[in-house]
Formats: sequence, C-alpha cells, structure tokens
Amino acid sequence: MTTVAEILVFVLGMHLSLRTVAACYRIIDLWYTIRTEYPRVIRDILRWVAVTGALIMVLPDDLQRSLLWGAGSFVVLYLSLYVMRYPLLALRR
Repeated sequence: MTTVAEILVFVLGMHLSLRTVAACYRIIDLWYTIRTEYPRVIRDILRWVAVTGALIMVLPDDLQRSLLWGAGSFVVLYLSLYVMRYPLLALRR
C-alpha cells in the first residue's frame, strides 16, 4: 500500500506543480488588464504554493519526498521541452 500511496502523491506533486506554472502564466495571459486583475493572479499563485506547502507539512517524510520528487520532475520535464523545441522543429523541416 505504501508504494501505491507514494505513486499517487508523486502524481499529485506533478499536478500541483503544473497548476502553479499555469497560475504563473496568467500574468502573461492577463497582461492587457493586469492593473485590474493582479490581485486574482497573485492570489491564484499563492493558493497553489500554499496548498503544496501545507501538504509538505502534513505528509509523513516518505510521502513528502514523493511529493517533492513529483513537483521537481514536472519542472525538469517542463524546462526540457524548451531545450528540445528547436531541435525538434529543425527535424520537421
């Protein structure tokens, strides 16, 4: 059962990281009206960071590691897409 819990928490960490990155992209998406929307943008970013932080504080040590590995893995995957983008586009030509 522990392995299943670790896998689920790993996936949860990836999801929370994805939601945090998506909330950060709202700055770009709403730039045309950022003067009126910045409280919502900041609130959404802080909400996802707070949920992740609360889970880190509540979970036992082995599940904390799984959550952090999931969040970190998503960030590495996400950033690697930028590195691979230009070589893959060059292959298409």
